[in-house]
Amino acid sequence: MKYDQEVLQKDMDYYNSKGLTLSGSVTYHFPLVVKGNNTSCFVKAYGNYEAGTNKLNRNNIGVSIGVIY
Repeated sequence: MKYDQEVLQKDMDYYNSKGLTLSGSVTYHFPLVVKGNNTSCFVKAYGNYEAGTNKLNRNNIGVSIGVIY
């Protein structure tokens, strides 16, 4: 019963709400020379925002950096 009240009911409130979702990302690719080897690198920034009618909002942002070898 405690699990139902603390977890399941909150999940049902979130999934039954109407809302808006916004997300986006930007990726920049660039070449890089390391010890005479050409490699491709990237930097990516992303974000996500979800707003619900029951004031149940979620958001996240992040940055990824990578080397494609």
